[in-house]
Amino acid sequence: MVSLLGNHLVELPVRLLYPLNAAAWSLRLSFLSEFPSQALDMVRYPWYVSSEKLRRETGFQYRYSSREAFEDFARHVGRRKPF
Repeated sequence: MVSLLGNHLVELPVRLLYPLNAAAWSLRLSFLSEFPSQALDMVRYPWYVSSEKLRRETGFQYRYSSREAFEDFARHVGRRKPF
């Protein structure tokens, strides 16, 4: 996902990640952080659900796979200017 967005993965210990992200967010350094530190838990501990019941009971069909949707998102984000 990181490479699709044209970025590089930088691994940081959690003890550093939250305060650094909070500082970047407070200083409005959007090239470093686009969300507050509280949102990091959604990245660290994602939740997953099955859409099987939706498909089975309603016949719903997704138009795009998760990968296709993310690739479209990455193309859109890639057109934005960093500043």
